[in-house]
Amino acid sequence: MAVVTAFILHSPCSIQYHLLCAFKLPPGPKRMDHWSRRLDQTMIHWISFFLCYGLSGSIDYALISLTFTLDSMYRLFQSGHRPKRILIRMVGAFLMPVLPLVTNGYILEVMQLLAIYGVSGWLFSTYPFKGWSHGTFHLVCALSVPIYLDASTKLMVSQDAIQIAAKCAALAQATGFE
Repeated sequence: MAVVTAFILHSPCSIQYHLLCAFKLPPGPKRMDHWSRRLDQTMIHWISFFLCYGLSGSIDYALISLTFTLDSMYRLFQSGHRPKRILIRMVGAFLMPVLPLVTNGYILEVMQLLAIYGVSGWLFSTYPFKGWSHGTFHLVCALSVPIYLDASTKLMVSQDAIQIAAKCAALAQATGFE
């Protein structure tokens, strides 16, 4: 549930920022310092927090991630644009949810995510397709979602919830409540 919540919460904020970029915000400092960009980046940190919990099942790890998330949010809303600090924290937000997969031995998933994030990082930093690069970056990042969803269902802490959902589905089917 935490993994799904992460992406549902981020999507409207990201769409809003990118629509403003497409139709209203001029390129340059105004766009970089706009509140909608800060909100979009804030929600990326929230994704990281929810993924850290959803992929680890650990309250302790979630609290570490929450501390990083809240500190990053605070820094995003300080005056002035600090691209290097923002980039370092974004890389941290992207990589923190991968650590529980390493500790649980999901090496194939880790390699897939690192490849996805490597390609998306290259797209974001080099813009090889000019104006199409940012959209391509988002499409490549979206490839991580099914990997995270699948990994979250393999955790031992998820098994009780999965069993309850399976019983509910079976009951709904048996009673015609589909």
